[in-house]
Amino acid sequence: MRNLSISFLALICTVQFAFAQCPPPGFPQSGNTCPQAPILCENLDGYCNTINNNNQQQSFPGCGGNFVLNNDEWFAFYAGSTTITIQVTPSNCNGNGFNNGLQGGIYNGCGGPVMDVQCPCSTQPFVLTATNYVIGQIYWFVLDGCAGAVCDYSIDVLAGSTVGAPPNSPGDITGPTPVCAGSTYTYAVPVVTGATIYNWTLTPPGLGTMSGGNNQDVNVAWGATASGTAQLCLMVANACYPNPDTVCQTITVIPKPTATLTGGGVICTGNSTTIDLTVTFTGTGPWEFTPTLNGSPQTPITTSNNPYIMTVTQTGTWGIADVYPVGLNCPGTTSGTAVVTQVTLSPTSTNVAATCGSSNGSINLSVSGGNTPYAYNWSNGVI
Repeated sequence: MRNLSISFLALICTVQFAFAQCPPPGFPQSGNTCPQAPILCENLDGYCNTINNNNQQQSFPGCGGNFVLNNDEWFAFYAGSTTITIQVTPSNCNGNGFNNGLQGGIYNGCGGPVMDVQCPCSTQPFVLTATNYVIGQIYWFVLDGCAGAVCDYSIDVLAGSTVGAPPNSPGDITGPTPVCAGSTYTYAVPVVTGATIYNWTLTPPGLGTMSGGNNQDVNVAWGATASGTAQLCLMVANACYPNPDTVCQTITVIPKPTATLTGGGVICTGNSTTIDLTVTFTGTGPWEFTPTLNGSPQTPITTSNNPYIMTVTQTGTWGIADVYPVGLNCPGTTSGTAVVTQVTLSPTSTNVAATCGSSNGSINLSVSGGNTPYAYNWSNGVI
């Protein structure tokens, strides 16, 4: 009675398969090789087809040298859950003896890694299962007619999901702004469930170059002379469906500054003389720069004035050690020096007395030190 029941059930399944449309409407035919495998984005549950007779023997990944693929067919499917259990039911196999039936496997990519395999030939239903699927990723399925056998087959998803769906919307992009021209920064979003494609775009593209994309993070190398505002955007998808939402971040690119020192002058001994030196900038202010005196750094100065007038009272050679945009570690370039010297004037006078009653007195004045010509400011002593 038991054997009769099993035979009757098999007959029912065979009759149902015979009247089913295989593959079901909307599903493509399977491919003869892994790279030719179509992606089945709809539910795999209920899929059916027939192994054709291409007889191209090749290795059977995951089953060792004693097992080969003789009459293999490939398709790919969407993982909608981390655990998926799939039953394959062969029918109407025309093979001979122990080589009759089907064998099969599921792979994370063509050639492996292996998710699960059925190495021995079987004319009975067999199950392929794994618990480490990545949601949104595509996996490759091979079914092989042993020793060239041609079989019909149907597939039932016993646990988990193979229903294709768009990935979740990406979260906000994180990364620095403003940024320095000539530097590289990383921008990222949290891992997006169901996404296997991360499409990053940078507008305008001339401000920087992206690398490490097609993932949840991307590196942007900003151009050495870049300046202005950029839009970094992301759209996500998987091999079946895109997500229409786009997330963007506005990034301000600050050019590296320059600071040029010009001027110089003379300070007289015993005089409270000051000298004005000029610092001229390029880039975006405010700026912070460090003046130097005879090579020694002085107190840093912050200014938004361009040019900036730097008043000094000390002699020596003035220069600039560094320049930055305030709040950003964007070291710029500096140039120019200014020499401030000290001069001591030494006047010597010779008096010639006037003849009594005459206005013929004189003073002969000679000066040493400093540089000619000299300017004289005479006074009669009257206050």
